[in-house]
Amino acid sequence: TAPINVTSSASPTATTTPTATATATPWGCAVGNSALLVVGNLTLSAGDQAILDRLTHVHGLSVTVVLDSAVTAADASGKALVLISSSVASTLVGIKLRDVAVPVGVNEFNLFAAMRMTDSVAGSIGSSTSQTQLSIVDASHPLAAGFSGTRTVYSPAATLYWALPAGGAQVVASVVGAPTHATIFAYAANTAMLGISAPAKRLGWFLPDNAGASLGVDGYALFDAAVSWMICTPVPTATA
Repeated sequence: TAPINVTSSASPTATTTPTATATATPWGCAVGNSALLVVGNLTLSAGDQAILDRLTHVHGLSVTVVLDSAVTAADASGKALVLISSSVASTLVGIKLRDVAVPVGVNEFNLFAAMRMTDSVAGSIGSSTSQTQLSIVDASHPLAAGFSGTRTVYSPAATLYWALPAGGAQVVASVVGAPTHATIFAYAANTAMLGISAPAKRLGWFLPDNAGASLGVDGYALFDAAVSWMICTPVPTATA
């Protein structure tokens, strides 16, 4: 299938295909095949393009791409999934998507506090540069994609974002040698975050936007597991 190209235009949004209606479910998913991808530039970076292609070609989602400066909570309405790229400016997104009753995946670690997924004190988030691997700390969780131990997620090496999650987070993966530095962590719907209960599933993921094109086979498998966990679908069989 040919890549889907999304470029800048006079409009702050671009839609790959017509959107579909999603319906909330008691277990924190949304039934439907549409997603919202929030980015910092509609002329997508290689990393954002790789994620968009994965969402559309592997998961079969109809993806609306919207700028960080333009996104509103209303944009999440009817979506099965919202994914916030680390290409966004965190100050432009802020708390706009914090309370949406739709599963939200956050790749921008500077948004974790605004989303109430971590504290805002110094040391609650960080980054580890020149990494190729991460450690699976909860192999039983669906977000682990059936993996255990140390897995190679990048080729070539790139940066891993990490956090010290709050409340009732499920920590699935960490920086190698630093088990408290969570690289994949999640909140099920209605579980405790920092001062609020999760309105729907929330996911913190390790991926800077400029590292999206560096994901290897295991990295894509973990991404596929993340999307499938958020929207409650079987993990697709695909190669990176």
